[in-house]
Amino acid sequence: MATQIPNYFFLDDKLYKQIRIVKAENLLVAWSYDNQKRMWFNYQQSLKNFQNAYKIDEVADLLNKDANELKRLIKSNLVSSGSGMSYSLKTLRPLIMFWSEDDVFNLRTELFALAKKNKYGEPYVNLKLVSEGELLSKMRGGDSYFIQDKDGKFVKVWRAI
Repeated sequence: MATQIPNYFFLDDKLYKQIRIVKAENLLVAWSYDNQKRMWFNYQQSLKNFQNAYKIDEVADLLNKDANELKRLIKSNLVSSGSGMSYSLKTLRPLIMFWSEDDVFNLRTELFALAKKNKYGEPYVNLKLVSEGELLSKMRGGDSYFIQDKDGKFVKVWRAI
């Protein structure tokens, strides 16, 4: 499956909305929410460096958490919110908060730090949080494989792209 730049994406830690791609000119035209203007990028370079932008529901799915629980934690300032905010071009009214891939990893780290731990610093068994490898695989669409361990059992592993 070929990589494509989604409608909303992060490039150099800034949120952009794709306007169009001119492949004949190797050009990506996008709206910069930070600079409030139209920007032009090298398409091939952007393909290598962009990060997906995720809404709160997508972040919750990636982390195997409830979206309402994440909203509550953000409102309580226990975890950080996304780093990108889209807005209406006519009224400049904020619309949707977006998380970059780096933001999702940071959020996962913050959630792990909030988890109750035993006296050895290990989280309790009921902690339902994805591993970093599985999270990377979910975000980048890596394939999962099964390998045979030394006992002959098949164990699922993820290959991150």
